[in-house]
Amino acid sequence: MNKRLQEFLAIVILSVFLISASGYMGPVAASPEDTTIKVYILTRHSSSLYRTVESAFKTSNYAPQGVDFDLVFQTLDISVWKSVIDQGNTYLAWGGGPTLFDDLLKDGYLEPITDSSILSEIKYLRENEWKNDTIAGSSMIRNGTATNSDKIYWVGSAIASFGYTVCTAVLKQLDLQIPRGWQYLAHPGYYFDNPVIAIGSSAGSTSNTRIYEIILQAFGWELGWGILSMIAGNALITEGSTGAKRAVEECNVGIANTIDFYGFDAQLEHPNNIYILPNNQSIVNADPIAFTKNSGDPQKLDIARKFINFVISAEGQAVLLHNNIKRMPIRSDAFDKAPNTDEYSHVDDLKEIYQNTLNNQGIEFNETLSLSYLNSMIYYWEATLHEAHNELRDLMKSARNAHDSNKLTNKQLFKLALALGKPVGSPAFTEKYAQQINEQMGSDEAFRTTKQSEWKEAAKHKYATLKSQLDSITSSTDFGITDNEISGLKNPWENFTLGPYDGPPVEGVGGPDGTGTTKGLIPGFEAIVLLLGLSSLLPFIKRRRKTTKGR
Repeated sequence: MNKRLQEFLAIVILSVFLISASGYMGPVAASPEDTTIKVYILTRHSSSLYRTVESAFKTSNYAPQGVDFDLVFQTLDISVWKSVIDQGNTYLAWGGGPTLFDDLLKDGYLEPITDSSILSEIKYLRENEWKNDTIAGSSMIRNGTATNSDKIYWVGSAIASFGYTVCTAVLKQLDLQIPRGWQYLAHPGYYFDNPVIAIGSSAGSTSNTRIYEIILQAFGWELGWGILSMIAGNALITEGSTGAKRAVEECNVGIANTIDFYGFDAQLEHPNNIYILPNNQSIVNADPIAFTKNSGDPQKLDIARKFINFVISAEGQAVLLHNNIKRMPIRSDAFDKAPNTDEYSHVDDLKEIYQNTLNNQGIEFNETLSLSYLNSMIYYWEATLHEAHNELRDLMKSARNAHDSNKLTNKQLFKLALALGKPVGSPAFTEKYAQQINEQMGSDEAFRTTKQSEWKEAAKHKYATLKSQLDSITSSTDFGITDNEISGLKNPWENFTLGPYDGPPVEGVGGPDGTGTTKGLIPGFEAIVLLLGLSSLLPFIKRRRKTTKGR
């Protein structure tokens, strides 16, 4: 045999040995037919939440005994939930907010709760924990329509509030105060070339969608859209809520829209983070769980019933206080049921936050109104604020320049917000028109695509016009809004000031700790394997180089 071929074969054999020693054993043989009962659950929750709850459920007395089962969580975009439910293999929906579940209920995708154990637990909660079936004014159950109004179709599995998390170190560095309301995030003083604010897209984050709905109802349709536009123009837009949360945790931005449990987690785990719940500008939401339309498999239904029963029990609610979750429960006795272990080290902190959440004065939020334009609102936001984001950023940069040069008064700022909030499109995107096309925006892709393209181009034209006016602003610039139009309207920027920084004292500079990391290195034995493999190639490489050089 040729000597060079012998060397090559030796190297191959050595490499196979080294790979085997490092743990790779080749393809895994196919397992026998899996007989595990799989219960599919649609969810908007994170894997850390549903895996922790699932583990606690399986070891509880609520779980079916002697049954080999598995809960299969599907974290799919809400746009495909109905089509997935139509297949009949999904048994539960869990998390995502009342508007999502009310939409599923309206279109017949939810089954009523008929299990006596679950209904008995709900009865206890209605009599002992909730006030008129609500927590902080938010409904914890939803009955059916007029023909089946006596039946309960979803029940809250947790409560949530909506605000923003701040990195105090970033705000201190930029000499910005902690914002006290949504309008602060819309102020041109919060515009920076490297955004100081992070928000999630409307299509990619149900919690951020809820925040946008809150702003629309808190400030009214046109002024609300103006404030939403200015916030987006100041901000980095992430595809989902986790991106915004991560940005503020790492102090890459100073402010990020967050649902409360993201804020709690950031505040409890990161010393520079504080969660802010804007007083009189937020709401408390139920986070529902419900049965979906299904194929009616009795074993799967039994497991699904037992899971809901566990989730709303005191034992199941206590799991929400786990360090991996940090959610607000629907019942106060959950705090007494939490285990006294290291995995539940924040229970006292969460109990204090729970009381503060209950005491917060929120807005009167109209769920029916919110549902009536939900689809339209999401896609209008995407078209005018996300897809036209570069133009909107340019406009807010001009607003910042006008503000810094003392050319933009509070009255003009108010008019700018109203001008930005004027609906575009033909017909104009009024609240009434949004309601009229809501169903079609959700079901007709061609119509939706056409409208979004129309709205995007109209928004870009409006932004260019307003930017031009800002660049040449004078004391008479009114952005097309007359004094009569603002007569009697509440100005959110009246007596508004931006600083200096007035937050709590903080030590250090926040962000990464500066110690550095070495990501991507192969640790331990794998590194030795790699070095040995390379060293075994050296003789072959040297011989090859010598042969090449002589040619």
